[in-house]
Amino acid sequence: MTRTTAATICVVTGTDRRTTRDFLDRLEHELSPHDNVVLLAGESVGPARPAAWRVVSARGELRRPKDEEQPKTRPAVVIVDDRVDTVAGWVEVLVAALADPSIGAVAPRSNWADGDELFVGIPYRPDEHGPRRSFQREIMESARDVCTEAGRLCGPCIAVRRDVLDRLGGLAAVVARGFDPAGLARQASESGLRLAVAEGCYLHHPGGPTRHPDPSRYGEPLVSACLIVRDEQANLPRCLESMAGIADEVVVYDTGSVDSTVQIAEDAGARVLRGYWDDDFGRARNDALAACRGQWILWLDADETIACDDKAALRAHLARCPTDVESY
Repeated sequence: MTRTTAATICVVTGTDRRTTRDFLDRLEHELSPHDNVVLLAGESVGPARPAAWRVVSARGELRRPKDEEQPKTRPAVVIVDDRVDTVAGWVEVLVAALADPSIGAVAPRSNWADGDELFVGIPYRPDEHGPRRSFQREIMESARDVCTEAGRLCGPCIAVRRDVLDRLGGLAAVVARGFDPAGLARQASESGLRLAVAEGCYLHHPGGPTRHPDPSRYGEPLVSACLIVRDEQANLPRCLESMAGIADEVVVYDTGSVDSTVQIAEDAGARVLRGYWDDDFGRARNDALAACRGQWILWLDADETIACDDKAALRAHLARCPTDVESY
């Protein structure tokens, strides 16, 4: 390890012994000599480890071997759910981000999050370990040192400065309240520090949108915008522009335009279906729908525009939406 800043890794358990054991085996390769690890666990959870590995019980009590001091919190504190699938170098990336004194909390990208770190449109299926690992490595290689500003963090992993925890009463007080990444991020922000997403680190969590998926959907767009049009050159540019940042693809079903509607749509990157009009809207709608690949379909008329103050939040909500919700 080339990392010089020591870290306390707080592992949130609560699943099964094998999951915890597998996570700790992977974690050992990420530790520097001055790191320490605590487990937030029930009384019976937590495989035996060397004395440097401390256990935090479900009641928030720091348990330790006899004649040794309570483990000291290192300058960087990483709190992580033991169910995540990690990638080599992930701890180093998160701790390195905190080297910027203006950043109080940083989170990795993840498929399972309620904050700005949510990664929408994962390019692999849940059961594909190889493609998932390749994706994690590609992100690490391409954006290892890149951090972007965030307004909210709430996912399976967060790294914070020790002084942020100290304002909340220290590590023992924080874990006694339970794993609350949003609360930690909020405390950092209220202290005048920035929140960030580490773009070079992606952690997959099995309990998010990939828990009960239709495997054939993964790798497909999240949102398809769909329009049925004819001679809409005056309205179409504004409509298409309003979809930017919301729709992954735009499908335009043209029923016989004689103006520049088709050219405008194609120049904007839309997929144009050259159809026809036979006074059967249902038939035209079904033909257009059949060409959409998204998990959600956004229906508009060409003279309509989308007004949305936070497009990223809208997409994040749709990505997390339960599968039994069919429409809004």
